[in-house]
Amino acid sequence: MTFCACHHKAISTLVSFDKVAIDTTVDLVPGDSASPKAKINLIYTYAKGDSVKQINNYILSSNAFRNDLVSTYSLENLPPKEVVSKFVQEYIKEYRKTCGPIYAKDKTTMSCNYEFLSDGEVINNGKYACLTFKKYVYTGGAHGISSNITINIDKKNGGIITKDKLLKQISPSKTRQEIVKSLIKQLNVKNFKQLHDSLYVFSDDSVYIPDNFIIGKDSIIFIYDDLEIAPHYMGILKAKVAKKDIQIKPE
Repeated sequence: MTFCACHHKAISTLVSFDKVAIDTTVDLVPGDSASPKAKINLIYTYAKGDSVKQINNYILSSNAFRNDLVSTYSLENLPPKEVVSKFVQEYIKEYRKTCGPIYAKDKTTMSCNYEFLSDGEVINNGKYACLTFKKYVYTGGAHGISSNITINIDKKNGGIITKDKLLKQISPSKTRQEIVKSLIKQLNVKNFKQLHDSLYVFSDDSVYIPDNFIIGKDSIIFIYDDLEIAPHYMGILKAKVAKKDIQIKPE
């Protein structure tokens, strides 16, 4: 097991960021190296400064750490090192409780190899800082699920730019149109019909603005997770849209 604390330089006078990392692999049956394993790799990126508790609790309650084995509510308000330590302890405890009986009945099962990865970093985009977490979860199925979780923070006041707040600044209809244009160009098809019929993107015909996005100086990148709007083989899809094309209210 490795455990380390790393430092980012401050990106604002009000809010700076730091991170704590932990990487460990455990046997399902303690001492039995032949038994299935759980691999846990966390880089918990968190806010530092005055009145950042709300930001950090928002991070912990986000999809970046959500899973079936650990109650993320139990991590809120804890110091960063305690967050990752408790996460690992609870994950291992529930992993063995869940998978132990399965393995005891069938020593050949491959369904008890688990992996949880959440790798956080800071993207500094002028007025905003965006925390991005690359997450991967595998629970013994045919394949794992990858996702990107983003949390945009206004560096002037530490406010979190949620999707609801963003929608007050942009035109939803124009944004959906620009998202489709971006994906058509990116995936090299001619129109939405080909995007839908040939690649099965937005297979239910409903084009929507995703929860995850990165606010840049001149553009916004909208992020759709693995399997969210397209088949698994296409992975995570990102649509970059110019702010000037969708903005209805000055920032």
